[in-house]
Amino acid sequence: MVSEGHQFTEGPAVNADGELFFTDLEGSKIWRVSTDGETSLFRADTGGTNGLAFAPDGRTLYGCQREPGRLVSWNIDSGELTVHLNGVKPNDVVVAHDGTVYFSEPRKKAIWVIPPGGEAKIASDAFSGVNGVILSTDQSLVYAADYTGRFVSSAQRKPDGTLAFVQPYYHLHLPPASVDIRSHADGMAVSKDGWLFVATAMGVQICDQPGRVHLIVPSPIGERHPSNVCLHQEVLYATCGGKVFRRKINLKGAQAWAPPVKPDKQRL
Repeated sequence: MVSEGHQFTEGPAVNADGELFFTDLEGSKIWRVSTDGETSLFRADTGGTNGLAFAPDGRTLYGCQREPGRLVSWNIDSGELTVHLNGVKPNDVVVAHDGTVYFSEPRKKAIWVIPPGGEAKIASDAFSGVNGVILSTDQSLVYAADYTGRFVSSAQRKPDGTLAFVQPYYHLHLPPASVDIRSHADGMAVSKDGWLFVATAMGVQICDQPGRVHLIVPSPIGERHPSNVCLHQEVLYATCGGKVFRRKINLKGAQAWAPPVKPDKQRL
């Protein structure tokens, strides 16, 4: 257990100092967990902020505001708020090492991009559905989770930040004998070895580079299935209902704000 007593936790993000930030979506708060495990309130009245992501400077924290509907960021030292885009309904966000920002807008089944110094535009709307969004370990690809389906899609980054060759790639598992085709795939994380971690209705599904699920880590007994995950060093964080949990693993997390890592090619 990392933290409890919240309404609905989401958006875990870790900075270079090892501090964990997460949102209480329904409580409209952002919480901060220090390296010694102390939880404190970072921001209140966040407009139902959902996904979070740090920029490469380590001090700028991007957030997806549900109300009034905009992409914003905070300086974690001063608390200063910056509005990057109005009139959208973002769900999740990731910031590449080069400063490129990607965020998902489920109602449009689209991923947006804000290039460094450029204007926001739709990177691609060729997805069957989008929710969580993350970069591959080498940052050449963008992955988008389809909450209403059973795939995580892959798309190739182009020089202008837009996306090409969108395709369903990671094939997720559904609960046994389920008549619901929704995986509830939500937030994601990647390891330095190229493994993909996906928060789903069955737990955290861990996939290899060729797109296969190798392991499923269930939620603690009696807890809601995870809504989002992040990796810091060899610690997996998962937001589950009103609580946040962590677990030691044998894979090291790769952060989008850090330099890209080219993993070894996995064998079929």
